[in-house]
Amino acid sequence: MPLIYLLKYWKIGALAALLAAALIYREVLVHQRDAARAEVVTLTEQNGALQASVTAMRAAVAQQNAAVAALAAKAQAADAAARARETAAARRGAELMRNNLILARQLRHAPVPNNCAGAIRWGNARGPELGKW
Repeated sequence: MPLIYLLKYWKIGALAALLAAALIYREVLVHQRDAARAEVVTLTEQNGALQASVTAMRAAVAQQNAAVAALAAKAQAADAAARARETAAARRGAELMRNNLILARQLRHAPVPNNCAGAIRWGNARGPELGKW
């Protein structure tokens, strides 16, 4: 008997099954839509936070780049000053060397008396000049 009812009312059963499948499919779609919307909200919030972080990072990088540029400029200025001091010291040293060589040649060819008293007089006369050494 149930088989007779099943054969007689199969269209109603098929329609009920089709309606149940449509309702289940709708519930699945609604659930997926709601989950996607929640994920969009979360991702939008994360995007805002990340954009703020990127902006802050860019500002920090710009500040660090400015500090590095300032340090590089100071280093170049210090290098230039050191080179100038080195050049001036080399010139002064060369000038002193020339002057002392001239003085040494003069002293080497200077007539120093053979006796002790004459040598003392000669040394006293040249004292300021000899004291520069």
